[in-house]
Amino acid sequence: MKNRRLLKVLLITQLIALSITYFIYLYTPYFNIQISLIITELFVTTIGVIYYISTEMLFHTVKIEIKFLRRIIKILIFVFSFFSGVFIAEDLISRLLSYTFFSTEKYVLLIYSIIVLILTLLLIIIYYKLKNKIEENEKLKQEKLKAELKALRSKLNPHFLFNTLNTIIDLAYTSPEKVEQVVINLSDIYRKVLYSSDKDFCTVEEEISLIKEYLEIEKIRFGSRLKCNFEISKETLKLKIPPFILEPFVENAVIHGISPKKEGGIITIKTYLEKNTLFLEIWDNGSGTHKNIQYGFGINSVIERLNLIYKNNAEVKILKNKPSGVKVIILIKNIKGNEQ
Repeated sequence: MKNRRLLKVLLITQLIALSITYFIYLYTPYFNIQISLIITELFVTTIGVIYYISTEMLFHTVKIEIKFLRRIIKILIFVFSFFSGVFIAEDLISRLLSYTFFSTEKYVLLIYSIIVLILTLLLIIIYYKLKNKIEENEKLKQEKLKAELKALRSKLNPHFLFNTLNTIIDLAYTSPEKVEQVVINLSDIYRKVLYSSDKDFCTVEEEISLIKEYLEIEKIRFGSRLKCNFEISKETLKLKIPPFILEPFVENAVIHGISPKKEGGIITIKTYLEKNTLFLEIWDNGSGTHKNIQYGFGINSVIERLNLIYKNNAEVKILKNKPSGVKVIILIKNIKGNEQ
């Protein structure tokens, strides 16, 4: 790649040298092809070689990611190469051919080239200082985000535990023989929760497994009044999502949708992938409505965490289900790019 670039620079310089020689031939009455070629070759090749070496050395040691800034620096390097190249070439010509184009003026070119070089270096230093400042601010934002997510997650786990303990209390009065099974299921859930407590993400499969165990606890309490339906697309199972983003909505569907309904109802959990967007849906045909859904800590924490992690690439829609109940849709765009 470097050899190709060098050959390209040399080819361009030769074409320019020949073009300049041709113009000298057209407009100069005292034309000597040998001297003209030597002079133009020295001037143009010196400028080209200095430009090539300068850009290679600079961009090999300094990585500038902004294209516009790279172009400006290339222009400055070219100006530096022109001034310094003319100075060096003129000095070589005066020594080889005893022919002087400039006398004291050539030192002005040297001063210009030094000024341009200093401006280029200052521009690079300013760029790196700004880049370091931006990276520092980004790092602080990421640390703040992690702290906020950790705080939300640390509150969410006890929230789930308290609600399940309330279920156990209810069963202690109504069906004490079922309490043992609920406690076993709860311990199994919390074993999984503690195992993944340090993880920022879990797979859809792990989240669905947790939901199934939670619903098993609720089915012990509700019996045949609570039915569950899972429509889980295989292509979504290994995708990564924040933990506990489905449970609060499922819990809301059980408590405020199915529980008040005498005949009970069905909760459907559905996941699918469409145009690189992950859809997570929770439907119920209970007595609740999308207008009076309970925005408690659990649901609010899900919305807040999704906003913190995905910005505008995640959305929670709470709609009316037909013929009755609530339909919750959580969608995460560009999910493959968000895998951790």
